[in-house]
Formats: sequence, C-alpha cells, structure tokens
Amino acid sequence: MRAELHLLSPKAVESILEDAEEVLRKVGVGIEDPRILGLLGDHGARTDAARKRAFLPPDLVGRSLKTVPHRVSLWDRGGLEAALLGEGRCHFAPGSAALKILDPAEGVRGGRRADLDRLARLVERIPAYPIQSTSLVPSDVPAEVADRTRLYHALRGCRKPVVTGTFREDGFEPMVRMLEAVRGSLQELRERPLAVFDCCPTPPLQWSRLTSDVLVRCAGLGIPATLIPMPLAGATGPGTLHGCLVQIAAEGLSGVVIHQCAGPGSPLIWGGCPTGFDMRHGTTPSGAPETVLLNAASVRLARRLGLPSHGYLALSDAASPDIQAGFETAMGALAAVLSGMDLAAGPGLLRFIGCLSLEKLVFDAEICEAAHRFARGIEIHGQEDLPGLFAEAAAGRGFLGLQHTRRHHREELTMPGMPVNRREGDSSEALESCRAEVERLLGGDEPEPLPPEAAAALDEILEAELRAAGE
Repeated sequence: MRAELHLLSPKAVESILEDAEEVLRKVGVGIEDPRILGLLGDHGARTDAARKRAFLPPDLVGRSLKTVPHRVSLWDRGGLEAALLGEGRCHFAPGSAALKILDPAEGVRGGRRADLDRLARLVERIPAYPIQSTSLVPSDVPAEVADRTRLYHALRGCRKPVVTGTFREDGFEPMVRMLEAVRGSLQELRERPLAVFDCCPTPPLQWSRLTSDVLVRCAGLGIPATLIPMPLAGATGPGTLHGCLVQIAAEGLSGVVIHQCAGPGSPLIWGGCPTGFDMRHGTTPSGAPETVLLNAASVRLARRLGLPSHGYLALSDAASPDIQAGFETAMGALAAVLSGMDLAAGPGLLRFIGCLSLEKLVFDAEICEAAHRFARGIEIHGQEDLPGLFAEAAAGRGFLGLQHTRRHHREELTMPGMPVNRREGDSSEALESCRAEVERLLGGDEPEPLPPEAAAALDEILEAELRAAGE
C-alpha cells in the first residue's frame, strides 16, 4: 500500500483557486513588457497600459487551462525518454542555481568552469537523479555569459535532460542554439524536449520583461517551462501559509495564461520556490517545515489543475553537510515523494540555496532513495502460507536460511550505498565517505561523448559568446 501525503482537502483546494481567480480579476498582475500586455489584451484580458497591469477574467484562465498538456516528457541527449512528469512519481534533480561551492580543500568559494565539469560528470553517475540541473553559477567567466556557460558544460558532461534558465534577455537564443545542436533540429527538440526553462514571476504578482519573454518564447518553440512563484511568507507574500498559497496560485495561473496565449498546447510545469521569512536574521529558510508545507500543498493545486508539479525540496539551510542538513533534507525529500511532486530540485544545496556541495549531493541521493522506499509502503502478500513459513522456522532453521527470505529480502529491505553507516564507527566517517565517493565516481570511465559535429557546434557557440563578452 503506497503511502501518500494529503495536506489540503478538496474543499480547501477549490477555495484557494477561487480566491486566486478573484485576485487576478480584481487586482490583476503587473506586466512590464508591453508586447505581453498586448497579447493578453488580444485574448480577452482587461489591460491598463499606464499602470502596466492586466486583469484576467476567470473564463480566460479556464480556457488557458484547457489547452495545457497533462504530461511532460523529458528526453536525454541520446533521444531516450528519461522522465515522464505528471503521474505523481517524484524525480529528483540537483538544486539550482548556487553562487558558491563548498570545496573540501578551500572552503566556500565561487564556482568555476572546472566545477561545472565535475558536477555534470558526477550527476551522470548517480541513478537517483534522472534529471540534471545547471546548479552552479561560474564566477570565472563574464557574468553576462554565465547562463549559457552553465548549459554548455551540462550538455557536454551529462546525457540527462537539464533544468536550466537564463539570467539575461540575450541569453535565451544562444542557449536554444546549444540545445538544437545536440538534438539536431528545432523540430526534434520540440518532439523530444532536452531542457526545462525556469520562469520566475516577481513577487507579488509581477512579470518582468525577462521572465515573461522567456515564457512566451518557450511556448512558441514547444520547450517545457516551469512556473516558479517565490513568495516569502511575511515579506514578499502574506504572513499566513494560506495567503501564500493563494499568491502561488494567482501567480501560477497568470503564468499559465501568458504561456498558453503564446503557444496553446505547449508543455508547462506548475512549480514554485516559496519559503518563510526569518524575522530574526532576515533569511529565507528553505529547509524550514513551513517551506516544506508550502511546496507540498502547491502539488495539491497542480493535481487539481491537471498539471505536472515541481518544487524546491530535499535541501538545507545549514552551513555544511551536518546534522541540520540531514534532517532538513530528509524532511523535504519525504514530503516531495509522499505528496506526488513530479520534479523536486534541491539535493546538494546548502546556505539558503546559495551554496552547492558535491559531498552533500552524493549523500542526498541516499536520502532520496530512502524516501522512495518509504512511499512504496508495505505490500501485502495475500497468497503467502504464513503458518507454514512460521512452522518451517520453528523447526530450527530460523528465517535467515529460508528460500522465502532469499526471495524477498532484496525487494523489501533497502541496501544503502557507502555513505550510509550501518556499522559501528567514528562520527566523522559519513563526510569522509562522501568525499571518497565523489572521487570514486569521478574517477570512472569518461561519459559518452557527444557526436563530433554536435560537440563542435557547442564549442563554436560558447566561444563566440565569450568573445562577445570580452573574454
């Protein structure tokens, strides 16, 4: 019997969505780009050009929801399906986009291109992550080309589909050309999506020129986009979790409308990165129970709307991979799986999403696998002869040597990897084991190379971008 987490009743879900529609109708959303404002006006929204605001009627929201696909398939760079989102089975991916990395030798420092290579090769070798992310922002390239540099290294070093995003209006086009170079054509990229672009509204209820432009361009090309509302409870969102869920719903529904007006039927994922706000320190605790609740509850909204779901879970605010990191990551991973979240991004992250740890990424894979096992629940073997089994054990052989045990123990009992200590040992062994595991995985065979023409095209695109940025 599979275990599930239900945080909101159907009545509560309907109430939240109704409140969100009322907000969109009466308060509207800010639209910085006049082209997007005109697009919404052409589809029935009331617009105010002077205030750069669109007021979305419920019928426009309803029409937009009818055209969104209920499933999103992601494919690896070899053209094989790697993940099907929309069925309530959680797929974990490393979190993004950290500005720092925790280096065992140097401590916390800025990311480098060499780190991007190591990250991609490491994720390639960890089965717990069927999807990769552009998780680290490199500091050793000009800032204006950091987004496309991240994607370049992800595509070169790992076969898995990638969650990414652009930081600049001129970043989307070269990133799409990179994806096209690997996939072969824009039509092939549409049919077998290789990447997902995150699109984040500005809280509360605003769409910047950059994010709305990326959302519309993804819709036009059939590249999956993820809506990422980011309310901070008590700061850029209401001080109640219920109010934040209404904001998530309103911003998410506005994104659905923009996206589907631009490209009806294009793939879209309902996501978010909501957190609380720690009034004592001015921080945004991504590992807090309230953050976990908001992310898991947002999944209920996605399921009611028939959309694939995403959230930022299985991460920690701790400064290092310590006790706090373990409990926060485990709490989030378990909630992601039990809620039926389709894509959970977060493993490997520390320090309020600001720092990546490869060692934590390795250990988090064990946490994610354990969460999947928990959600699988307890299978009732109805045809078993249990009296006969106990009689056989009572005859003196015990259970250890029975054929029944040999048949079932591997499917029933998890066997974690090296970082998990199930023997007596020193308390520092876990971190040392993770460091050793990182090096062991990176020391394996080189990843399957790209076809020469695709690799050459990627090199040419990035070199041109670097030259244009003065590198």
